[in-house]
Amino acid sequence: SAAAAAAPGSSETTSASAMDTRRRTAPDTITYNTLLHSCGGRSATDGAEWAFSLVRDMRSARVPRSTRTYVGLMNAAARGAPIGRGAAAAKAVFDAAEEDDTVEGGAGNAYTYTALIDAQVKGGDPRAAFDTYEIMKRRNITPSVVTFGCLLNACGNIKSADDAARSSDSDSDSADVEGVDQSNDDVAGDAVERAYALLGEMTERGVCPNDRCQNALVRVVSEAGRIDDMLEEVKAIARRRGRFERATLEGVVRALCRAAYAERALRILSWMDARGYAPRAPTYRALVQTCASEGQVVWAWTLHQRMTRAGHRTDKASASGIVSALCRAAMATDAGEARVMLRRATEVYERCEAYGVAVEGEGEANPWDDDDDDGGGGGGDANRASERRGMTVEEELASFEAAAADDNDDDDDGAAGAASPACPLKLEAPRARPNDARTPAGEILTASALRDMITASARIGDVAFALRLYRVDAARDALRPSKVASSSSSYEHNADDGGVRANVYEALVEACCHNGDVNAALEVFDDLKANDVVVSKVTLAFLESRCRREGVPDWRVYDVCAQMRKQVSAKKERRLAESVPRKTSSHHVRGAVEVGGYDDDDEGGGGGGG
Repeated sequence: SAAAAAAPGSSETTSASAMDTRRRTAPDTITYNTLLHSCGGRSATDGAEWAFSLVRDMRSARVPRSTRTYVGLMNAAARGAPIGRGAAAAKAVFDAAEEDDTVEGGAGNAYTYTALIDAQVKGGDPRAAFDTYEIMKRRNITPSVVTFGCLLNACGNIKSADDAARSSDSDSDSADVEGVDQSNDDVAGDAVERAYALLGEMTERGVCPNDRCQNALVRVVSEAGRIDDMLEEVKAIARRRGRFERATLEGVVRALCRAAYAERALRILSWMDARGYAPRAPTYRALVQTCASEGQVVWAWTLHQRMTRAGHRTDKASASGIVSALCRAAMATDAGEARVMLRRATEVYERCEAYGVAVEGEGEANPWDDDDDDGGGGGGDANRASERRGMTVEEELASFEAAAADDNDDDDDGAAGAASPACPLKLEAPRARPNDARTPAGEILTASALRDMITASARIGDVAFALRLYRVDAARDALRPSKVASSSSSYEHNADDGGVRANVYEALVEACCHNGDVNAALEVFDDLKANDVVVSKVTLAFLESRCRREGVPDWRVYDVCAQMRKQVSAKKERRLAESVPRKTSSHHVRGAVEVGGYDDDDEGGGGGGG
């Protein structure tokens, strides 16, 4: 009966109570939305799988979905999609949201459209974001300041998205490089025009740009390489005491580096230091390369030390730049500072050899990571505080003199030791590779940097390291002429490369002779003779004298003398072909000089083996 059914302890009452309890403890829409938001903390693939699983659970449990449900699902789907498919995945979720009748008020509002635009930009298709914005305007949906901020970010990503799409095309023709560069300039200019048009539209709609919009505009202008406009926008933000985002300041630094403004770039880096922003690895590498190319060895070395302390690796371009700068500075200074510079160049090379070089794009920002640039959540200050590493740029540059003094106190035995860091607080280095897995020299340095390092090592006294580098395949290729020489074209080769190959061979031969290693000197001599590289007669005469003193076979001495005669003959033939008058005077003697078998200049010359 009904009374019996309602009696305490009956089975029907227990069942109803259990159902009541389950109903009260079942997750609701807010719970599911919170879980969907947490999927962003997982890896891209796992986060997408968990998000779709949660939405399936909502449907099976008949829990109504909201716009926040589909916004979280859009972000997870775009983030977990394959490269280049993130925007399409977000659009598919948006279409499903519009068909869902349980969404209160419908899914087609400014909030969901803004989330779709953001997902399309971060998913690698910024042009699709502008198509979505056009749909918004046709449906008379009023955009918010956040919508415009996402569209400004899309302007800054158009060029990179087009470059990624172009590089993924394996059938692209390398002969169209010039057309591609022109297209890139047009795309960057179009992005800037779009950005300013968006600002004008914000003014018409009465939407006041916030700091995020201003930062996005600076990034667009810096990507286009418009330095003056970029600096004006930066000054405008600074005057009104706006907040700079880390990505904005990094974009300004890289733009200044591309324009070879090292001092300005370092000034912006000081702004980052003052705000507690730690530059990412590509920014450090751009700074090191720019400072090295401008001959600012102190700045380049200090920034390289900051980069390695932060755990970042050097790429081939920045490693080659700083090694060349250090080697050239070493050969232009006195002996004490030269050994310091050379040890630092050796440290850069050996670190890259042990730990490898950075690949393209290593250390770049992930557009889905909301790091210290986030305005909300209260975690930004903690993140910025945790990023501070050691001293500012000015403090590190000031510490260079003390570090150089410590280096000068080291023993000067010629061995390439590990240079003392210019700054303290060096972090623990990553684990080095085994000897059989060391990075090849050709992957670390360019041909020009290899030649500079061999020359500097030989000139300053580290002959063992110079010969070690010289004997690797990449160095042999760097010293091989680009064209096969004929019997009278040796001088044309030296004019073509500016004499850099001759400088390397001369430095190695003279250093080996000074060290008494005639066999190594003759090894280098055989290579320069095979490559038909013309060297100074002083170098060949020194080699001849050392060979006679060390008692090498006579045929080797005659070989050196024959090379000298060959160089002189080739030079005379070239002068005759160019109608250069013969020498009739010399600054070594007074009066007229008889024209004999050899010219008394520094190419070719005497020492004919008598």
